[in-house]
Amino acid sequence: MMVKRPWLFCGGHRRIARALALACSLILVCHSDSVAAESGAAYLRNLALNSSSFRVRVQALISLGRNAPSDITRATMREALGDAHPAVRTAALDGLARHGDQGSLSAISAHFRDASPPVRASAKRAHQTLRAALAQRGTGPASSKKYYVQVGRSSSNVSGMSPEVTAEARRVTERTLAGMDAVWVARGDESPATVNKLLKQQKLHGFIVDSSIVTLESTPSGLRAVVSVIVGTYPGRDIRAMLRGAATAQGGDERNASVRAVSGAMQGALRQLPSALQQSERLSPQVSYP
Repeated sequence: MMVKRPWLFCGGHRRIARALALACSLILVCHSDSVAAESGAAYLRNLALNSSSFRVRVQALISLGRNAPSDITRATMREALGDAHPAVRTAALDGLARHGDQGSLSAISAHFRDASPPVRASAKRAHQTLRAALAQRGTGPASSKKYYVQVGRSSSNVSGMSPEVTAEARRVTERTLAGMDAVWVARGDESPATVNKLLKQQKLHGFIVDSSIVTLESTPSGLRAVVSVIVGTYPGRDIRAMLRGAATAQGGDERNASVRAVSGAMQGALRQLPSALQQSERLSPQVSYP
């Protein structure tokens, strides 16, 4: 079990960034023209996986990332994802974002729930970056995708709703979309022009999924949640479908029951999402590009 350290959850992003910068200043890996590239990669691999200093391991990964993509580089990055130090895992994720292959996507996505919040954020960025790069190379998953879907707003009509409960609605949406073979999950930080260009290049239909907690109330059977999910065009946001789900949670404290009830209601609503996307596609068979 990995021990959670306070610094990972308080200023973790800044600390990891400083660690990465410090690593670069503390070690310089020299390359000789007389040393074959493969031998150099093997040397860096040994440092990245076996050095007792996390700073040395980080710099070795950074140096490997500057090399041309290779099997040994990708294998090293994947193994380094199991390192105990978050700065090392972050460096490995950055390397896979640049040099990863199709098989690297699952290794990266395994860290969406990493113990370190900065590593989780790096994993999501790396996954999106690599998927886009693979699609451009014509070797990625885009060829099997039909929809480019953005996770939209998660809101609540219930006063005093805990942010944790609202966040659960978004998490369920993210998990559902990630598990749909026909969906390419949008990055969310792109301009409309960039999205339209991608849709045109990849021949995808763009949609956005917003969610709202309509009610959350006590009933004789337990705590009952009702949610609404709206499917709209992306980036245009024209409404195409409205889904509804409800679930009741029994037992546990109120906060825990609220999370479980909202999670169940969202899962119920999102079971209708595949057919809703298909119907929405027929409503918008031709995307208009600028």
